[in-house]
Amino acid sequence: MMNLTTLDNYTLLGYDFRKPSDVPFTIDACLWEQDDDLYQRLVDTTCKENVAQLLDGPVSVIEENASSDTIAVAFAVSPDGFRMMESMFKGRFLERISTPNLLLSRGWQLCGFDVADINGYFSVFGIDSHAPKLNIGTKLFKNEKDAAALVESANKLYPTHSPFAVFSVLTYLPNRRQLSGAE
Repeated sequence: MMNLTTLDNYTLLGYDFRKPSDVPFTIDACLWEQDDDLYQRLVDTTCKENVAQLLDGPVSVIEENASSDTIAVAFAVSPDGFRMMESMFKGRFLERISTPNLLLSRGWQLCGFDVADINGYFSVFGIDSHAPKLNIGTKLFKNEKDAAALVESANKLYPTHSPFAVFSVLTYLPNRRQLSGAE
């Protein structure tokens, strides 16, 4: 069981919809296919795309659109990552739309923690074919501390993607067994 108290200080960035896959679970949309049609339909009707390039809308709408063909995903960023993102977006950053803990109380699952750049969400698991330079596995971290320990190394090894931060990945699958993304 992952330590859920670590999400108390995380900021929910928004929602996405991804297609089920055998690809290692990560925040990186380049590795895990987005459901572009559903995403656009929601932008055109009930949600908006925020400056974090994710959906901002009622969690009930997100949950209603999750299905066996499309997994609802929420991404939250660590306090350090949030400060960097606020600076990068120069005050145009979204308001806190919810907390990860609220999602957990609604049946969402914390799949684990990822380390990704803050301006594109390129995961260390996807850079250089699963980041052999960092000597890590291919799945999300079970705890925040292991992920946080990788941030400085990722910034040094991949300066074109820097800065990196820790993100938590949550999923919602109605009437299905939840995914387990952590090793």
